[in-house]
Amino acid sequence: MNIPSLLWCPAKCEAPPVLDFQPPSTNTRQTAARSSTANQRTKPLMDKPKSSARAYKVIPDKERKKSYRLSATQKQSRQDTEAFKSRVLNLTLDINSLRQQVRQLTQCRDLQVTRMLLDRERMEFEMLVVAKAILFGERRKVSESNHQDGGCNFSGSLINLLHSEGVYEFAVQLDTANQYDCSSVFATVQVLSFVEDDAGADDEEAAALRQICSDPSGCVVEAVGDLSGRLTRRTIIDMFPHTTLDHTLVDYLVELRITCPARLLLFFNARRQILKQTAQIDAFVLFNTIQQGLPTRLLMTWKILLQRDEKLRASRAGKRNAKMC
Repeated sequence: MNIPSLLWCPAKCEAPPVLDFQPPSTNTRQTAARSSTANQRTKPLMDKPKSSARAYKVIPDKERKKSYRLSATQKQSRQDTEAFKSRVLNLTLDINSLRQQVRQLTQCRDLQVTRMLLDRERMEFEMLVVAKAILFGERRKVSESNHQDGGCNFSGSLINLLHSEGVYEFAVQLDTANQYDCSSVFATVQVLSFVEDDAGADDEEAAALRQICSDPSGCVVEAVGDLSGRLTRRTIIDMFPHTTLDHTLVDYLVELRITCPARLLLFFNARRQILKQTAQIDAFVLFNTIQQGLPTRLLMTWKILLQRDEKLRASRAGKRNAKMC
């Protein structure tokens, strides 16, 4: 075979074999179906006109989904914070409730104090009315008082004025004093002290007053003035025991009229009843009045007997102190 002729001769190419038509596979059909469905879905969206403004929706922080999860420490911290806020709220409500209760109790206390003050003023006024009726004769049937200055003269009897206010005992004593021509003029009449409801805050004087009046709302009415009259024989013997040795001196003292400052105390209870009455006089003024009224012949006897009485009182006081020790 000639080699150059082989190299330069045109090549004879065989025609490719004709392949028959084969149907598409299952994968190809699924892909085509998906593409057609996507085109059908996107086509109506493309036909809709685009809105000029978009609508935004605000999502609260609690409902907003976070892209991360809280750690255990953060969860515990949040729980502690919520518990603390709840406790603070409950305490605030309790404090407000207590403040309201305190305010109500304060108002009740003020009302109670106001009512007690009004009751005390009413009781004081009623007791002063009773005391002035006894001392100054402001009621009927006590017009026998011969003092033009409003003083009290015990020459009249107060038995006709008695009622259920505890005046009987005092009236009997006044009627007894009439036998010795005793009179008095009181300048002031006032409420000296009042029995309080709280017994724990009493001092010695208030405790003694409570023991006499025996219940709260009692009081002591004080009347200060001048007492004028004659001393009884029994009073002279009790005050000056050694005067019984000289009957002439005793007879002269009984007839001697004495005027001295006096202080009368009337103890009332809550029902306006007089429980006790006490008359106090100035002893020094009494002694001076007696010495000025005695004649010279009896003055020396009076002084000697007075010294004996002082020694007797001193010895009695010493014996009393010895018994107490």
